[in-house]
Amino acid sequence: MTRLWRSRLALMWLLPLIVEAIFWAVNGLEEQPPGFGLWALTLMFVGVNEELISRGVILNRLLTVNRAVFAVLIGATLFGLPLVIVHATTDFTVIHAVELPSDLVIVAVHLLVIAFGIALLRGRKGEHPRRAVA
Repeated sequence: MTRLWRSRLALMWLLPLIVEAIFWAVNGLEEQPPGFGLWALTLMFVGVNEELISRGVILNRLLTVNRAVFAVLIGATLFGLPLVIVHATTDFTVIHAVELPSDLVIVAVHLLVIAFGIALLRGRKGEHPRRAVA
């Protein structure tokens, strides 16, 4: 997030999730009880919960290459409101979709997410396993 190319890379990895949510919405949404409003609220909380659990994994990784203050700031930025909104939108559109996407679309999205996770967990060559936190 501190360099422009990394921000573009982060946006590129969000793109499959955004495309998936748009795909579901374009195919049509069907209102289900208790209604769009309560579903949106519930899934916003689900997104927040899941992102907070994931935050621990990312923060641990960031601490290996950054001082504590910078790791926390970068982690907070990564898991800020834009990701929560994208996550909740994807959940919302999946639940209310009239038609399911093809298996190929689902597999492609999941492969991209897995590739991104692997890229995050791999270290850069020559980096120290853990810097001293001051």
